[in-house]
Amino acid sequence: MTKTIIFVTVSLALSISAPITYAAGRDIVNLKTTESGIHQISYQEIAAYGADIDGELINNIALLNAGQAQQIQVVGSINDPLVFGAGSVVRFVASQLDTLYTDTNVYTLVSDASQARRVSIDTSAIPRGANANSYLATKTFSPQNSYSFTSPDAGDPWHAKRIVAVGKPASEQFVIALDNVAVGGNRGLSKAKLKVNVWGATDLPGDGNDHSLKVSFNGTEVAAKQFDGLESATIITELDEISAGNNTVKITLPNDAGFIYDAVNLNSIEIKYPRKFVAQDNRLDFTSSFRRYRISGFGFLANGSDDLLIMRQDANGLSVVNNSRVTCRVSCVVTMAGSGRPAHYYLAAKSAIHKPVFDALPMPQNIKSGDAKYLIISHPDFIGADGNHLLENLADEMTAEMGSAKVVDVEAIYAQFGNHVFDPRSIQQYIRYAEANLDTQYVVLVGGDVYDYRNFENDDARSFIPSLYAATGNNITFAPVDAKYVDLNDDNVPDLPIGRLPVRTTAQLQVLFNKRDAYLNRDYAGTALLVADKFDQAQQYNFKRDANLINAEFLQNFTVEKAYVDDLGARAARNKITQIINDGVSLTAFFGHSSTNQWSFDGLLTGPDAARLNNAGRPTVVTQWGCWNAYYVSPNEDSMGHRFMMEGEQGAVAVMGASTLTNADSERKLAKLVFARLANGERLGDAVTNAKQEYAVDNPNDLDVLLGWTLLGLPDLFIN
Repeated sequence: MTKTIIFVTVSLALSISAPITYAAGRDIVNLKTTESGIHQISYQEIAAYGADIDGELINNIALLNAGQAQQIQVVGSINDPLVFGAGSVVRFVASQLDTLYTDTNVYTLVSDASQARRVSIDTSAIPRGANANSYLATKTFSPQNSYSFTSPDAGDPWHAKRIVAVGKPASEQFVIALDNVAVGGNRGLSKAKLKVNVWGATDLPGDGNDHSLKVSFNGTEVAAKQFDGLESATIITELDEISAGNNTVKITLPNDAGFIYDAVNLNSIEIKYPRKFVAQDNRLDFTSSFRRYRISGFGFLANGSDDLLIMRQDANGLSVVNNSRVTCRVSCVVTMAGSGRPAHYYLAAKSAIHKPVFDALPMPQNIKSGDAKYLIISHPDFIGADGNHLLENLADEMTAEMGSAKVVDVEAIYAQFGNHVFDPRSIQQYIRYAEANLDTQYVVLVGGDVYDYRNFENDDARSFIPSLYAATGNNITFAPVDAKYVDLNDDNVPDLPIGRLPVRTTAQLQVLFNKRDAYLNRDYAGTALLVADKFDQAQQYNFKRDANLINAEFLQNFTVEKAYVDDLGARAARNKITQIINDGVSLTAFFGHSSTNQWSFDGLLTGPDAARLNNAGRPTVVTQWGCWNAYYVSPNEDSMGHRFMMEGEQGAVAVMGASTLTNADSERKLAKLVFARLANGERLGDAVTNAKQEYAVDNPNDLDVLLGWTLLGLPDLFIN
């Protein structure tokens, strides 16, 4: 039986290279950019930032990106051309990242002659003959307005617009402005093309196609397509005519697929078209294979070619094109040589060259040596004095108990395993390294998370420790799954216990540690509260049976209270839940339907109810066997897990539950394995991990519970 909900809405693809140490020489400063094209930094800017650059030989200056040395142009000092000093600059071509997690690329300036790579200089004469008159430009409409965890696009859970037709056709129009359209284009240049990418937002029963759409361009229908289910569909068609200025793309759902309604999500609209060589904002980049170019649109270049920088990227690498002719009247026209081979060209007036943002290198931390059986990975906000030394004290305690522990700043992991880029796969790689080299047996992530890493929704929510995402079945393709961090062999089964403290402030961290102290010293050990939703008539599922089974088989040594909706009704059951938790109970277990902020569709217990508990000094541990109740990445809603843990000294010290849509049968089977271990004295993290490993032997495809059932809290706690 599948517990139902949905209609909400995360991605990526960034290649993280193998773990590296800092550069062999001396790292100077990080340079961050969200732009593509020519970038420049000067000696004066570096010195003003406070980075140590004095006396560096220009032959030592190098630039790294993604662990790879980059070709750069370095200009020596006005006083000594061999030394980097007054008047010196570094120029390079940077690219923007476009991942789920960031649009910021990071380049590291280093002093290391072995990593120094220089651009070549091309002084080829401008050939005679005709100028190329156009290149193929791309204009894309793809605002990231809405998020869907059901997106079939493995790289992108965001989309621009939902289009819905109910009982009659529906359409949406999108205006795309094209500038400097070249009529005809160069000989051999492709015609303009329109590319529309959508995906189905409904999956209806039956064998027929769920979705039918038509695409019009400037009033003329140019394409039609039918497709089925929650699938992605791409339409590509040539355009006979395009207009300079506004062009209208209309997407229509004719509602003719045989269903009363149809819904699709628009991902993107892309138009490739012949464009004249005209600069914008004193910059232009293009791909072409011609031998001669004439580019207009530059502002006044008082010093002609000396005020212009041209770079070419081709199969031979990056070069500076040092032979161009500039003619200026009101504006300037640049005539330049091409290579006659496929290449990408970058032109910029020196006044318009991009400036990266200087960013300090993280504090050095030795994260690769020693032992760390208990590994704490934390955002820097919660480390040291900023975190009241709580994590360091925990590490000392775990060292005494387990033999070794370490607190690691996640920024050091990004630096040493992810080349300074914000991406969770560097954390995953570090955990694998730690298990193999530091004897790591437990992992704790300290810091909350949100799926809106790039602030598309303008909520300014903050990710402290980002999540990995995975498909977990039931059409959920982007569920946050901390279990993947400790899946060492990519079989979708966790190999180490892991827990997350989803804290956003030091005050919340202090509260959790106060609860931990209270729970370790509780006088109500061996007590349990079982909560069950009402019988599900539609799916004939008995949650009370599940709770009684757990009681009969695993809680014989516990004093057990019960709050079953079938026996008491929702209101009386809620009152009993509140009373028992307020009095102090070691374990609270819920079985039933749930959502992010509610137990039972009848409102048995809500997030605000959990926040109003009055058990300060007597916290509980909560297990939730229902959907979505531990979905900890929403930027605008706290899950039941958050409300139990983060609202004050009351509530829970740890919460286990689902960060996805789950099957009741899967949860029932996993619950038996988890409770057998909890009742037998295993730690929370061990019980969950060992249970999942046993469960996976016969049920390797049940990713809803293998990946999507998660622990919010410290994995070292015991319930008995």
